[in-house]
Amino acid sequence: MKKLIAVFSVIAVLISCAGIVSFALGESGKTAELSKDGQALYSVTYSGFWTQISESRKSLLQSFRTTLSRITGAEFELYTGEEKLNEKEIFIGNTTTLLMKHRTRVAEGGLYEVDEDILGKNGFVITTSGDRYILAASNSEGATNAVMYFIEELAGYDLLDPHELPSGTLTVPAEVRVIKSEYLDCDVDVAVDIAGTDIGEYSIVYPEYREDDGDIPEEALTLARHIFAMTGKTLRIVNDSEEAGKYEIVIGKTGRRDFSGLGENETAVLCDGGKLYLCGGSERTTETALGYFEKEIFGIVSGKYTGGSAVHIPDGLDLSGEEDLWYFKASGVDGTDYIRDNIGRYLGSGTPCFSDTSAADRIADAVLEEGHKSGDEVFVVCNRADWCGCEKCAGKADAFFETLNAVARRLSDNGIRVSTVAENETRRPPAFKMENNVRVYFTEPSVCCAHALDDANCEVNRSVEEDISSWLEACSDLYILDYSMNYKYYPSTFPNLDVIRPNISFYHNAGARGVLMVWQKGTAELELGALREKLIGAVLSDPEMSPESFDLLKDEIISELYGYSADALRKYITEFRDASAEHFTVFSKPSEILPVNRTADGAYDLTQAKKFANLWESVYRRHASPDPAYMGMEMTAFEKAYLNSDYYLPLHSRVQFIEWINGNIEQKDRNAVFSEIAASYEK
Repeated sequence: MKKLIAVFSVIAVLISCAGIVSFALGESGKTAELSKDGQALYSVTYSGFWTQISESRKSLLQSFRTTLSRITGAEFELYTGEEKLNEKEIFIGNTTTLLMKHRTRVAEGGLYEVDEDILGKNGFVITTSGDRYILAASNSEGATNAVMYFIEELAGYDLLDPHELPSGTLTVPAEVRVIKSEYLDCDVDVAVDIAGTDIGEYSIVYPEYREDDGDIPEEALTLARHIFAMTGKTLRIVNDSEEAGKYEIVIGKTGRRDFSGLGENETAVLCDGGKLYLCGGSERTTETALGYFEKEIFGIVSGKYTGGSAVHIPDGLDLSGEEDLWYFKASGVDGTDYIRDNIGRYLGSGTPCFSDTSAADRIADAVLEEGHKSGDEVFVVCNRADWCGCEKCAGKADAFFETLNAVARRLSDNGIRVSTVAENETRRPPAFKMENNVRVYFTEPSVCCAHALDDANCEVNRSVEEDISSWLEACSDLYILDYSMNYKYYPSTFPNLDVIRPNISFYHNAGARGVLMVWQKGTAELELGALREKLIGAVLSDPEMSPESFDLLKDEIISELYGYSADALRKYITEFRDASAEHFTVFSKPSEILPVNRTADGAYDLTQAKKFANLWESVYRRHASPDPAYMGMEMTAFEKAYLNSDYYLPLHSRVQFIEWINGNIEQKDRNAVFSEIAASYEK
């Protein structure tokens, strides 16, 4: 079983690529003319091999050329790099080993070949090499973003205001280096050295046993992605059995240095002899060590680089410690298969009996036969209702947990972690302690979502809080599967943004190791999903955030996302929350969360519905329909602006508001109700 990553990354359900501009856009102030007096001075060139993969890439090149010609009045030549050479070129795409001639021409500028694993599918690089501009991307999405950035940001031409340049002259900075990555927001070009050696000379080394089906561990990729976004340097990633060269960054337990003495919850972050080591006593704490290093040394917080233009990592650096710092982040998931009851897989079909002393050996033998090795995490889950009826097993989970401990003891010498899920019959902990290599994932899908877990006025949540606190005494490695956002009625308005901060704060202060915020991605993209994700990511990075800071942050994010619609959205969020039911769960129906009442004569009381609908209408009316005159790159620019506008984002949630009405109104009455609501719109 592939190991579950404990440091969950923030979903880039979000959007397109995060904004990263690395290095000044022509700090020298010098410019280059792409065209002059209606005559093209540059050619557009590309790799023929790159365009063979997708017709859309050919269309993009033609559209770029056509757009340049339309705004300058000049004819820009378009050809492949295999055809001929030109001293002045705008190269688009990604070079390959088949394009050796062009590879040589752009090698001095570097960054002409990019990897989706490093930049993300929407990422791109723009750099210069002599009189050549290189717009490098691994795929069509990234190349489209690069072309649009080149026209709008570097040439300063507004694609949403198409016009011909009066002079026919188009200029761009003479020296350019831009990096846009999906994985890190960084607005400077950072010079990073380790013990005086440029970080570009280093390789990243990971333990050989961490390879799973040939995959590079996520921790190694994460570090490489962040270094590339900061510096533009691509580091080799190799496993422990390979030669990495003189300079190494070593992640985890390898043959490079003996960290066998590290306790499971201890971390080592140190630089010795020019080598940087990021390691923990377990894979989870190795991830913690990396997160700690990136925050304290690189200054990466919530996916954003907050440091300056230089980072020096001195020889002798030692940030090692026992503190298992909290660097978990949010993730939306489409399913949680690993929490399902799987005891039948180990003990066969039928009702399991945990009074049978052979049960633990049978489970442990089955795990070893599957080929699990040191560092693996295996799940042994039994949360079914049909417990064995024998005297030892009947009506309680202690017998199961005793068996689980016995399994853990058998597998501890093999370095294998045994994980289970505390849910249903196993939600409450046993009276005894669990073994050190047992990890428990606590979950209660029926938690009250309208209140924080530690809200003394909510009886349902108080019992959940008590169980979590008890588990923290029984288990040294507790994680939370938080379902408070995973509402089941899709789509359905779900006004519980304000439980995000206190719930995460409770998990942190109580001593949980991490949290996975569980939701269905499709649902998360609706009900103010972008706002919800940003709030979760921010609080997970600062779990001790005060209520006042959270409210300010929420206001800032609403303004950032929804622009002119911000005031209407704030009012809608506040008033819908205040009007909603005192208690609701992820299973509550829209009519249970906020009912539409009936008047004495049986008519619907639409007072609230009309008020909320008018707020949405005020958003809807501010935007015109797409201009049919847009074409080519202009149409692409319009679509990107539209999809990221303060109109489009809240419209997702407007759909859910309509579904809330549908959930309250009988089908035969809906036409009349919507007509009455529409008649109430403010003129």
